[in-house]
Amino acid sequence: MRGACSQPNCRPSRRLRGRRRTTRNVARGRSNPCESGSVATFLIVSSSRKLSKRHHIVPRFHLRRWANRAGRIGTVVGDAAVTPPPAITDVAVKSGIYNRTRPTGERIDDIERVTLGSIETKAGSLMRSLRRRWPLTGQEKLDLAMHIGFQMVRGPRWFAWERDFNQSRITDFVDAPIPSGRSLEQHAEILEGVSAEIMSDNSRLISMTSIGAKCARLVGSMTWTLVEFERASPLVLSDHPVTIWDRRSRSTTPRPIDLGAMGLRNLLELRVPIAPSLALIATWEDRGDRATPLRGSPDLARALNAAAVAQAEHQWFYRLPRPPAIDLGDPFPPAGERLLGRPLPDPDDQIVPPRVFADIEELVERGEVGPKQLVEIYFVDPDQPVKPRDRAGS
Repeated sequence: MRGACSQPNCRPSRRLRGRRRTTRNVARGRSNPCESGSVATFLIVSSSRKLSKRHHIVPRFHLRRWANRAGRIGTVVGDAAVTPPPAITDVAVKSGIYNRTRPTGERIDDIERVTLGSIETKAGSLMRSLRRRWPLTGQEKLDLAMHIGFQMVRGPRWFAWERDFNQSRITDFVDAPIPSGRSLEQHAEILEGVSAEIMSDNSRLISMTSIGAKCARLVGSMTWTLVEFERASPLVLSDHPVTIWDRRSRSTTPRPIDLGAMGLRNLLELRVPIAPSLALIATWEDRGDRATPLRGSPDLARALNAAAVAQAEHQWFYRLPRPPAIDLGDPFPPAGERLLGRPLPDPDDQIVPPRVFADIEELVERGEVGPKQLVEIYFVDPDQPVKPRDRAGS
């Protein structure tokens, strides 16, 4: 059977027999009860569909939390509200941003429909029922952390930073001395090939998936707090919905922060508006996730909204009929400090768990590796999650 799983005795579920094998059904796991066969099915289905030209940089399930029953969402571009309010299908959209080219020259959009689509399928149901599900199980936290991690690097701001960074790498190659034994013509040809590969859509999207997974491990290892707000203090959403806080600044006026320029090691706090009345805040508190949501004040809502609007690249969104007042002029501390009433713990103050610590205990005893170096090793190791120190008893 075309697109069937390679596992023995594995057939499409009864619900799908006689129905069209669409990508949506595959993404929802309806075509095959064996998860290990889903990738092969994705690739076969994706190659037969028309190329998608418009991609949402914020998933529609997230935008829908701010839309009214008619599917319209309050949208602000610059300082002006868009009238009439657009549908969620027409906002937070970029043309061809997740398309790439196969070696055959064929343009495909498997990154959006397969990679991001599978992540969004799990995260969408979680976000819609987050308040009821809270606190999350380990698997639920992992699924939502994967979405948040990829959301940090799937927007135009990240791609712009990466483009500039890669351009600087190319400049370094050009300025480097020509290796001995290589002619000028050969060197120019090699540079052209390297430059084309580094700046290609394939390289950009491979980097997104790799770094997005690292961000997910980082976010999933932080302490999560769910915060509820009154209807009189609604939250807004932007086209870059994850806002981050640089640990090197304890109080600042709202401004856009580039994750690439800041670096993951400097992440002090992360905020995600889940709905107009709900936000997720992640910090390095030395404890487990709070089992009960906290009540957010109007001042905290204003601070989160200011950060969200400052982080927007082109649009920010609100629930109709009118947007809340946004103040971008006043400096404010991290949201976690407002909730806790004390300074947030610094990532450099965290120690890796005893299991990992024991593996390099001898190096520590000899003074070759210190606590800060342990954190740095743990942050950049792609095979290990990032965790604060042991939370036993929390």
